[in-house]
Amino acid sequence: MRAEFIRHTPMKLLLEPHYFDYKWETLKIPEGFAFDGASIPRIFSFLLKPNDTDSTIAGLEHDFLYSKISWAIDRKDADLFFILKLSPLLTRIFAYIWVGAFGWYSFKKDRNYKTYKVQIEKARKRLLDNK
Repeated sequence: MRAEFIRHTPMKLLLEPHYFDYKWETLKIPEGFAFDGASIPRIFSFLLKPNDTDSTIAGLEHDFLYSKISWAIDRKDADLFFILKLSPLLTRIFAYIWVGAFGWYSFKKDRNYKTYKVQIEKARKRLLDNK
């Protein structure tokens, strides 16, 4: 998985398609998908390590399942999928509590995409149009 941070945002831009298995299907996250990954308050970053490769991939896939372009309709399944990709156990417990308590705020709302739409579109032009 290749992704690039989008300047002046907490977002990353996927630079190539990413494939993963979910509910007995292989899903494709398209190149250019913007995601914030495992977004948590900075004070808790020692628990989740949001910029760790495994956490980034788990966050990417979870953000995709939460997005409007995904057919996933069950937030609890998407959360369980995310949690099971994490390790160690303490991280899983924290993530379970976090997404259980606050996931409703983001599920199928694409809030960060709306907030950073201008920056995302500029990054797409800069990073993807010049390939």
